[in-house]
Amino acid sequence: MQKRLIGFGGTFGRFSPIAAMALIVLALMAVPGLGKDLELKSPWRDQPITIDGASEDWAGKLQTLEKENVSFGLMNDQNDLYFCVVVKEANRQQQMMLQGFVLWFDAKGGHSTSFGIECPISIYDLPIQFPSGLEALQGQQQEKQEKKEQRPMYQAIPEQRLQETLKRLKVDGPGKDIWEIFPIDKVKGIEASIKITEGILVYELRMPLVRDEQSPNGINTKPGRLLGLGMQIPTLSSSGMGAGGYRGERFAGGIMGMRGGKNEKWPKEINLWAKVQLAAGPSLP
Repeated sequence: MQKRLIGFGGTFGRFSPIAAMALIVLALMAVPGLGKDLELKSPWRDQPITIDGASEDWAGKLQTLEKENVSFGLMNDQNDLYFCVVVKEANRQQQMMLQGFVLWFDAKGGHSTSFGIECPISIYDLPIQFPSGLEALQGQQQEKQEKKEQRPMYQAIPEQRLQETLKRLKVDGPGKDIWEIFPIDKVKGIEASIKITEGILVYELRMPLVRDEQSPNGINTKPGRLLGLGMQIPTLSSSGMGAGGYRGERFAGGIMGMRGGKNEKWPKEINLWAKVQLAAGPSLP
């Protein structure tokens, strides 16, 4: 997922500056995710939470975004923010593994994208696998068969390849303008786990609130403060696909990519921001 900075300069042609700014405002209003922020409360963690890719610790603590087909929950204690997301829809799960799922953390309560975590990472960030001559021939034969059978989208992607996206985590910042990829269990200060069990994807994350030598990837905030939290999954589209309606490279067992088509219904993007009120301490009985 790329970060872009768009600047406006020069003349506005036939438009007056006021008219031009009005057009810009209208355009921004039409962009998904730039509407009203969600207002959330992060309750104080009142029980142990094991970061193991299971949702048992979150029973009764999740809320569902109906349009996005995603459930999530938040909790915090003195030291950490805990996050869980549960996805039951198969297309949404595979969208996350294809495009990546990004969480942005703004310690000032706004929409800053200077510090983020991507997990699962996009399949396009995985090392490229180059097939042998026989594997390439098998891939071509498989592609012809898939076109003949008109299989649903995503089935050109081997399950093993998708599972690899669950084993890595990308960090953007703090203080850096570059994404760095780590094994999911090797990021200093961060604990994460993501698993698909019986068709349900569960992603758990523990983020340090404080940023220091022991936790260089901490959010840099404290209990009781307001946190800006962004959640993003880019939309899938057929634009930019290669020959044959696929985007990606060939490798053993098929095509790393997705098949386009006029009748395909791609999952819509998720581009949401929330203002999260972190709990200051345990609730009084």
